[in-house]
Amino acid sequence: MRYFTLRHLIDSEDMAFQSIINNNERVSQYSFIYQYINFFKQQNEDVISENILKLIKSNIKKEASKGLNFLSIVASTSPFIGLFGTVVSILETFATLGDAELGAISVIAQGVSEALIATAVGIFVATFAYSYHQILKRKVYELVEIVSMENEVIIFNNGKEWKKKEREIEEGEYV
Repeated sequence: MRYFTLRHLIDSEDMAFQSIINNNERVSQYSFIYQYINFFKQQNEDVISENILKLIKSNIKKEASKGLNFLSIVASTSPFIGLFGTVVSILETFATLGDAELGAISVIAQGVSEALIATAVGIFVATFAYSYHQILKRKVYELVEIVSMENEVIIFNNGKEWKKKEREIEEGEYV
């Protein structure tokens, strides 16, 4: 689910970036940062400053990377939990072996197989958690990079607008 949300945000931001580039729009309505910029427009801010855009980028990164730390913890600790289960199972096997009258290989084999199941489950969980973590981390990176490119274009366009206003003021055309 998180993957699809990030994929949708990346597609929206990419469409917004292309719209800004192709149509020379200041900020596209498809952009995730559009809502933030509208807030600042309501505060009578004509030009979006570089600091505001950095703040927006940081907030987008924070929102997009929610849950990644937990996934990282699961990926890194699950093999150890599996190993702990293995150690406990082997200890139980040796305890059973000591209580048994005959030290049959069947007692040892059953205990070791149970122990290895715990290890396999830990590795299985870690593999998928780590892979999913890496996929999501890459998607967050893609989203942040697209937003960074949008920010650069917006700053560039704001600079052009200010230069145009300055020329109009100098020529007496700006009202």
